[in-house]
Amino acid sequence: MNQLDALTWPDAKNNIADKAARVLILVKMLLVIPFGVVVSSLVLYMTHQLNQPDSVAIGVTASFIGCTGIMRVIAGYMGDKLLSHYHLLLLCAFFLMIGSLLMTEPAYFYYGITCIAAASGLLIAV
Repeated sequence: MNQLDALTWPDAKNNIADKAARVLILVKMLLVIPFGVVVSSLVLYMTHQLNQPDSVAIGVTASFIGCTGIMRVIAGYMGDKLLSHYHLLLLCAFFLMIGSLLMTEPAYFYYGITCIAAASGLLIAV
């Protein structure tokens, strides 16, 4: 057997890793949908449903995007030092669920936005 055959021969360990990577990519794609929906409709929801001024809605959206960026750095540290990527993915799904539930009640809207921003930052680092 030459060296090229040894490098390209599939083994069972790589096959399992490929399957796990496919599942993680699928889950990550499904978790990105709430982030896209929130970012694309946040200003419209705040101005038309919550009757907030345009300046407040734009400020909240900018803060949402900024918080997501900060959470990427924090999640990257957590993924390297504290938790596994699997646990970050579970934490992301939990925060997305809680944030979506909190956003349905106008009194807890800002808490819901905060949870979704934190989850979106965690999702990027996974």
